[in-house]
Order: sequence, then structure tokens, then C-alpha cells
Amino acid sequence: MAKDIRVILVKLADRLHNMRTLGVLNREKIKRIASETLDIYAPIAMRLGMNEVRMEFEDLGLKALYPMRARRLEAARRAASGNRKQLVDQIRDQIGQTLNREGLSANVVGREKHLFSIYNKMKAKRKSFSEVMDIFAFRLLVDSVDDCYRALGMVHSLYKPVPGEFKDYIAIPKANGYQSLHTVLKGMHGVPIEIQIRTHEMEDMANNGLPPTGFTRPRKRARVCLIPAPENGCRGCWKCNNAPATRWNLLRTSRSTYSLTRFMFLPLGVTFSSCRKGPVRSTLRMPCIAISGITA
Repeated sequence: MAKDIRVILVKLADRLHNMRTLGVLNREKIKRIASETLDIYAPIAMRLGMNEVRMEFEDLGLKALYPMRARRLEAARRAASGNRKQLVDQIRDQIGQTLNREGLSANVVGREKHLFSIYNKMKAKRKSFSEVMDIFAFRLLVDSVDDCYRALGMVHSLYKPVPGEFKDYIAIPKANGYQSLHTVLKGMHGVPIEIQIRTHEMEDMANNGLPPTGFTRPRKRARVCLIPAPENGCRGCWKCNNAPATRWNLLRTSRSTYSLTRFMFLPLGVTFSSCRKGPVRSTLRMPCIAISGITA
């Protein structure tokens, strides 16, 4: 699979079709396939940056494993969306008017959390549905990287930013190539507002993954993945694993994608990422001028 990324895409498409047609199977088989999808295929789709596919995997998996919970969450989400519509429109209009007044062209889109995300947050943080849905989320799509940072300054002047909640994935992309600016603001009446700011190209990459230029191959006999960070993607970590592509190896590999990814800043502004544990010097076999450990 590490040699040809198209094999992974075919497997993801096949599993997505299987998840969409689970209704004809018996209950035990449905549970097994759904659990396997959440444990293996959804993380792989996420690692490749295919967020639309990942979200569909997760929502279909939740509906298959816990149909009653999924139905109740869906009904509650629809009701909450209707009640929040006026405030969402008001916030979106305020942001849009502020950007237009400064001469910045941007699409302001309201984001709605998908079912699995709501369920996971309620379960992990022990919060009620109303607490999870109390956050308003928006995405700003602009034309250039410079516009991303300009828009960030404008929304920070419009609403007060929450300390410690700003993340710059443009300067330091995630291992799958994902790039965006993330910030959380305090809006009207103290309502928390999540903002993502990115270019249209970054939006396409975030939803569909797999940049058209493909991934850079590491050296043939390399023991560690050293690939420029924005192009690292899923191939790098699989290249480290030369074992046969059994189901167990696939599961182990997919779970390893959530381990700590270290970004190493080398001379001349080169950034490398590594999924290998151990001292950075032994990983690189060369001196580096600055080191930063960041969870991808």
C-alpha cells in the first residue's frame, strides 16, 4: 500500500460503500464492520486529510453501533439548529461586514458539528448536549495566505480572543498536510465562537486530501520517515512498517497515526517531521538548531 496510494483510496471507497449498505446484514456482522471502520478506516481517512470521508465513516459507524442514540442526537441537533439560526446569521453578518469594510473578500460559512463529534465530546468531556452545542463555529475562506492573517486580526478586533486557544496550522501544518488558522472568541453575550480561517486551496485539501503532486518518497533503506512536513501524509508512516499488510498491521498502523509527531526545524528554514521515538539527534543523525514537539 505504501508503494501506490491508489490502493488505499480503493479500499476506502469499498468500505464506504459497505457502510452505506449495512442494512441487509445481521446485527453481529453490522457491529463488527462498524467497529472496524471506526478503529481503522476513519483514522486512515483522517491521516490522508479526507475529512468528508472520515466524517461519513464516523457518522455511519455511530448509527450502526448505537442506532437509538444516533436518532436522538440527530433530532436534538435539528431542533438546536432551528433555535440558533437567528444568532448564527447575526454573527455571520457581523463578521462578513467587518471583513468587507476592510476590503477583504471572504466567504463566511457556518459549520455544524457532525453526529460522531457531538457524541464523542459528550462522552469524553462528560458534557450535556446543550453544553456541546453551545459553541458556534464558522469557517472563513479567503484568497491568499496573507488574507488569512489579515482576517485573523480583524476577527480578533471584533471579538475578544480566548487565551491559549489559537493554533497556527499554516506555519506548522499537520502531518497530513492540513493547513488552517484556528481561534476561539467570546462573542455576544459571552457565547464562544470557533473560527477556522484558510484559503480555498486549503479547504479543498482539508476536505479531499491527497495533494495532486502526491507524496515525497523517503530513501529506499531509510529507517525513519523524514519527509517535509506539509507532504508527509499517510505514506510516510506506512513506509516505516515493512510487515505484510495484514488486518492487525493495518490496525496497528492506523492507531500509530495518533502518536506524537515531532517537527524539527533545521538550518535554512527546512522543517521535517518524524513519527519515531527516541532522541532527536539519533533520529536525524545531524545537528538541528531548534526542536519543537507538537501533536499532529
